[in-house]
Amino acid sequence: MLGTGSPIGPFGILDVVGLGTVYHIFKTEAERTGNEEKMKFVNVLKNQFIDAGKLGVSSGEGFYKYPNPTFQGKGFLK
Repeated sequence: MLGTGSPIGPFGILDVVGLGTVYHIFKTEAERTGNEEKMKFVNVLKNQFIDAGKLGVSSGEGFYKYPNPTFQGKGFLK
């Protein structure tokens, strides 16, 4: 956020896109390439977020809780 001047960082962007979408993209790529590191990320997304109903902005929680995610708070980057 500091480097780009963006009001939202990478994890906030993933929440906006939706963790279900992120999951399917990474799962497809991990299976296609056989990349074990990507598959680990896919499993974390499924087990810790999707299975728990944490889908991002659409469900009210993903990497952050909405409607007032911590990255919008004063002093978040300090």
